[in-house]
Amino acid sequence: MPDPTLEKDVIVKNKAGLHARPASAIVMAVAASDCTVHISNPEAGTEANGESTMALLSLSAPVGTRLHLKVTGKDADQLLATLVRLFETGFGEE
Repeated sequence: MPDPTLEKDVIVKNKAGLHARPASAIVMAVAASDCTVHISNPEAGTEANGESTMALLSLSAPVGTRLHLKVTGKDADQLLATLVRLFETGFGEE
């Protein structure tokens, strides 16, 4: 049986957008799991591997940007919940 794939759209809420610190938080969450993550910016037509800070920065995602998360793996539900929480809390930034 293949690993489950879960998808969800999130909004970048922190004022500085998706910069190095939030991108690193995503990479650390992905690294702590056995899942693969792809994040896309449908408006810009860009996609990034969730394991690469540089790739995530290439999404060009300022505040208000809608991003699409796609998580695949046996713990996809837990990792997706973690990622959504990071976005919803603005990565702990003001």
